[in-house]
Amino acid sequence: MGLLSVEKFLCCFPLETGGYVCGFFSAISSGIALIGNLFIFFSGIFSTQTAGWWTILILNTIFLCILCYASVRLIYGTKNSNPDQMKLYLIFSLVSVIFAFIQIILNSGWGTIVGAIIWALIVLYFFVFIQFVIVKELRIIEMWTVKKFLCCFKLSTGGYVLSILNGVSNFISSIILAFALCFAIFNYQKFIDTIQEITVDLSSFWKIFESQMALIITLTVVFVLTSYSFYASILLYQGTKNKNAQKLKPFMRILAVGTIVAFFHLLQFDLNAVMSVALNTIINVYLFVCIYSFYLQIKKENELIFNIPTKKDAIQKSLP
Repeated sequence: MGLLSVEKFLCCFPLETGGYVCGFFSAISSGIALIGNLFIFFSGIFSTQTAGWWTILILNTIFLCILCYASVRLIYGTKNSNPDQMKLYLIFSLVSVIFAFIQIILNSGWGTIVGAIIWALIVLYFFVFIQFVIVKELRIIEMWTVKKFLCCFKLSTGGYVLSILNGVSNFISSIILAFALCFAIFNYQKFIDTIQEITVDLSSFWKIFESQMALIITLTVVFVLTSYSFYASILLYQGTKNKNAQKLKPFMRILAVGTIVAFFHLLQFDLNAVMSVALNTIINVYLFVCIYSFYLQIKKENELIFNIPTKKDAIQKSLP
């Protein structure tokens, strides 16, 4: 008897779409988790921790590195129609299911049991459709595209609008983060006191930053990401102006990462967080589709320009 198989991802999308979704989501999630482990590592340096604590941290970091690598291979395997590059991700899917059932055995809480069962079922479903992608002949998928920005404006107008709005907001955020980073380095305690005075309640949030080093690393990472987003906005503006499709790619990556990061708000199990994530996801996906459609439009226009024969070529072809 063969393995259970499916024809569609989530009943309506091509299987290749699931390969990309799983690959990018796992890669970015494991990357964010590795950054979190980095914060924990520096926090542990300035505090007394047992050998067992360090062992678990190191093993978890190794596991996340391999998972990130397997996710990248899944993306390339889907892109290049190479089934061998997907096998490592399948192995990790099975390992995740095994860990979920171990968690059920070790923890008798109903919340943990239900969560582990749901997670195991989700991973098993992903395993089923990915193994079917390996057996099935892969095809090149076509993403959904649009011809207008907000249904009535040119796609180039959307490129200008998004580059300017995102660029200005990230430029201001970068300046604020730079001042916050300097403040945290030279006057850490006053920085914490000031933040707590001007906000309602950050008691649970600031437990993560009990060490100055962890706070500095966090602000540095956020500053770098914000600066990169500002840089991507500049490239988007230049790409829109000069009809350069390659300069649109960094901004599409920013939208993809922002969508995945938004899902981490669901860990709060708050209805407001769920509504916020849903709205943010819809907006980011639509903006991504707009920029991707503009990217394809520019590539098509450039190909037509390069394929138009010149007068010199026409004369040479007419000669015997």
